[in-house]
Amino acid sequence: MNLGIDGGVKGVRFSDPPIKGVEMTVYADIKNSGEEASGARIKFYWANLRLFGEDTVYVRGQQTVVAAVNWTPPEAGVQDITVVIEPDGFDSNKDDNVATRTVQVLTHPSVGLGPRQLSTEMVEGLEYQIPFNITNTGQAQTTGSVAMFLDGNRSWGSGLLIIPAGRSQVLVRFNTTAGWHDIKVVLENLVLDDRLDDNELRLNVTVRTRPDLSFDPVAGPKEGQLVLGKTVFIALLIANRGGSNATCTVRAYDNDVIFYEKTLEVPTGTTKTLQVPWKVTSGDHNLVFSIERTAPAELNTNNNQEHLSLYVPQRSSGSENLWPQISIMVIVVLAPVVAALFYYAKVQPVRDAAKAAKAARQRQAMVKKPIKKIKKGA
Repeated sequence: MNLGIDGGVKGVRFSDPPIKGVEMTVYADIKNSGEEASGARIKFYWANLRLFGEDTVYVRGQQTVVAAVNWTPPEAGVQDITVVIEPDGFDSNKDDNVATRTVQVLTHPSVGLGPRQLSTEMVEGLEYQIPFNITNTGQAQTTGSVAMFLDGNRSWGSGLLIIPAGRSQVLVRFNTTAGWHDIKVVLENLVLDDRLDDNELRLNVTVRTRPDLSFDPVAGPKEGQLVLGKTVFIALLIANRGGSNATCTVRAYDNDVIFYEKTLEVPTGTTKTLQVPWKVTSGDHNLVFSIERTAPAELNTNNNQEHLSLYVPQRSSGSENLWPQISIMVIVVLAPVVAALFYYAKVQPVRDAAKAAKAARQRQAMVKKPIKKIKKGA
């Protein structure tokens, strides 16, 4: 007979990774490379040859059997596992009767759910994936599952999870309904866990109703404002009567052609005002104002459009449109007359005064001449 540990160190195997305080099985492959059968006692030692188990085997020639013992590692850290064959008779080669394997004995897993604060506003009728942290402060991994209870009733389960050492994350699905809710998230079916008092987390959440956006009645431009080529402003009032804030896009169409678009936020319980510019052109106009792309989506969309029908003639006939032309005509026709009157008012008094002075001088001259002649005859 020639007994030996088949494969040396590789012939020493474990049923599970060594974990402190967790029972496992240690295997050793014993091979007889000789022709004569033999029995043997297989001893298992750890940490400086401290015996923790033994097994008796009988091996026929050219066969291999497995020796096995159960062992619960009492300490974590790097440990030596030594297997020794003690044959019941002559062994042609004893050099392969001892094998020592160095292993890392892991600390026991200790799993818990980390604190979680919801940073987003929840709205009814939507599915949310809420991330929860799972922390394993031990070195060894374990398995388990996560379940969620909504208002005392089980509403979601994760299925089997492998929970490694360190931190991992699980996404808990939550289908919302409006109102206040008690949420409990629980770690279940854990194979290994040092603590059980940190495997549950509770949250109180309020789910809001969806936004409800609508237009207040739209007041169109007055007839006197419909001047060809002029830009008028149409006031839109968008109210949010739902329970949650909303982001939406407001579009304005003129005969199905977009001429205005704006994205805005409308908090719950508020009204936003938009001044929509529109350039007046002739013809029939079907103006449509629409609330679109609302986030989160609305439950009620019956009031998301307003219509306004306008007719602008080819040439405006209002008196306000004739005044510029009349003014120009008046200026062109009356300007020369006004200028002449202004000139006459300024110059004619001067001419009249000059003529009067000349006439006075002439009369004086006519009187002085006869007086001179009379004096000369005398």
